[in-house]
Amino acid sequence: MPFDSRAARESAELGNEAADTRASLAAKFAAAQNELGFGAGVGNPYSAAAENKTALVNRQRGIANSAGNQLYAGSTLNKQSAARSDYDRNQKDLEDSFAQAQGAYTGGIGQTGRDEALGDAAIREGAITRAAASEPAPLAVGRGRGGRGRIGAGNTRRPQARTRQTYRGRGRI
Repeated sequence: MPFDSRAARESAELGNEAADTRASLAAKFAAAQNELGFGAGVGNPYSAAAENKTALVNRQRGIANSAGNQLYAGSTLNKQSAARSDYDRNQKDLEDSFAQAQGAYTGGIGQTGRDEALGDAAIREGAITRAAASEPAPLAVGRGRGGRGRIGAGNTRRPQARTRQTYRGRGRI
């Protein structure tokens, strides 16, 4: 790609926007994980999954406490089964919500990458178009100042003459 300061600026802006979008998507996904209690949010005691589990435990305790001597009666077992069924349904809803959040994150990252690639291609196309429309640089090599036109001029280093100052402290000459 030909050097073009405008293209460099546009490319930097595009990269910054893509990075901001990725960071925003990651923050939303982390918040969903923490809120739902999956992934990085597994240890959150106030997540929806933890509250669902606590509700199940409390409901089962309540059923067992109210059963009295009828702990193994059909009505008690039906209540326990209903409690477990409610827990399973809520857990499935939470897992579906997490899967949607994960899909939104993954899809957003993919879309950002595609948008960045398309934007970069458009920036390169603009730089090439501007370079093709501009006046080409002259090809002739000028002599310039300071004798730089000679081959090797200014790039050589001549050895110093051997003097007492050069070898001071190293013994005799």
